[in-house]
Amino acid sequence: MTMTEWFLWIYDIMCGLLLGGALFERLVLVSVWASAPPDSVRQWNNHPEYKLDPSGRFFKFVTLPLMLLTPINAWLAWRMGGSVGQWLLISTACVLVVIIATIAYFAPLIIILTYKNGAGLDDEAVRKKTAQWLGWQYLRLAVLAAGWIAGLKALQILG
Repeated sequence: MTMTEWFLWIYDIMCGLLLGGALFERLVLVSVWASAPPDSVRQWNNHPEYKLDPSGRFFKFVTLPLMLLTPINAWLAWRMGGSVGQWLLISTACVLVVIIATIAYFAPLIIILTYKNGAGLDDEAVRKKTAQWLGWQYLRLAVLAAGWIAGLKALQILG
């Protein structure tokens, strides 16, 4: 296995893990804290006997390596050219957009809504920010899925 194939394999695995974690988050956790804002946001994770650790350890484990692998794979795609390079460039562009959006928008807002239970926001602001987060989350998941699929396509062509 060449170094290029190795980087692509690890990149695709990490993309798949991130997508799986994001889908789990959306289907399980978000459906609880965003079910009936502002009350569901304000009461999220307040019971010690059921408390979930919101530190995001899974996402740190997956996102940080992906932040390193994405530019490496973009550079490799640029050098490869051809259909493999095109698919990989599409993939890395999608994943880069998701990472930037997560750092700039999703992570700061989820900290306010879930870690701080909407502290400092009135009820209408909690409802509005929850609805915005949910709406943009669908787009983020779609872009991430497109990036993962494009990465798999590059791997298929390469292999």
